Amino acid sequence: MCRRLKEDYDKANAYLAKQQPKFSIQAKANCGGTNKFVGNIVAGTVYVDSCKTNKIIAIIAGGGGASSLVALLPGGAAIAVVAVAIYTIGGAVISYNAADGNGIKIKILKNPITGKVYPYWVKPQNNENGD
Repeated sequence: MCRRLKEDYDKANAYLAKQQPKFSIQAKANCGGTNKFVGNIVAGTVYVDSCKTNKIIAIIAGGGGASSLVALLPGGAAIAVVAVAIYTIGGAVISYNAADGNGIKIKILKNPITGKVYPYWVKPQNNENGD
């Protein structure tokens, strides 16, 4: 399992490296948005900042597994289940909503009986506070 995660992260890092312009001096990352979960046991919103959103997109584009997304998501929900739900949304939808560089917010519903999580709404965060 750990080897698979490392392979997924290596693929994601290679993908991101190809997408980034080369600079002689590496600028400090300036991530827009916030990372948090707001909700309860049946519904909520997952907020993911722009830097982690880009990594999520890279993992999905590189063919990584949903388990590789777990470390990128904020706590407060059943993270592994949320990671699978986010993975099923797909990189294109996430990428489209992340285009402004403010991160994304994903509304989810959770079936308290089965534990399944259903993402039903993805939008960009409006500003660095996640609003």
